[in-house]
Amino acid sequence: MFWHKVFFLLVLAALLFVIGQSFLPHFSVFGVVVDLLFLFAFSLSFFSGRKIGVLSAVFCGFLLDMAGSGGFGVFILSFLVLSLAAGEFGSHFQRNSAVVFVFCLAICFFLVNFLPLSLGFLIDSVSGANPVWRFNFFRPALLAKFALDLFFGFFAFLLMKPAQKNNGFVFGKV
Repeated sequence: MFWHKVFFLLVLAALLFVIGQSFLPHFSVFGVVVDLLFLFAFSLSFFSGRKIGVLSAVFCGFLLDMAGSGGFGVFILSFLVLSLAAGEFGSHFQRNSAVVFVFCLAICFFLVNFLPLSLGFLIDSVSGANPVWRFNFFRPALLAKFALDLFFGFFAFLLMKPAQKNNGFVFGKV
């Protein structure tokens, strides 16, 4: 029964990836689109626990790494950190509070968005390249992405909250 759930989640993640890469760029806000895979991986990890969250996060990171132009594995690693952090938040905090969910989403947003940048800087500095660290935390595009992900994250919370069953786990204890 566990593998049926995993297969369904992988197909759902692939569908969200296709929608996010092909359809959503036409509806950008300040040049930024909502990151459906980030919200999917976070919501599953927060509500379902670490085991199903890690599987979905690694697959979502793999999809983004395959579509990206950067180094392979950066999104897998950052989504893995996301799923572990969200799973910990979900296991220690109250799952039925939207404030807790959005606060944990904000923390994980910064983990996912700054981890690849810091890893790229570290790889550049170790490889002997001349790294230029010009990252501004308050770029308008990053703030717009943050606001958009939090806004849609609240709706993800509203969608996932009624789906909770089996002692708070969306897809049951795995």
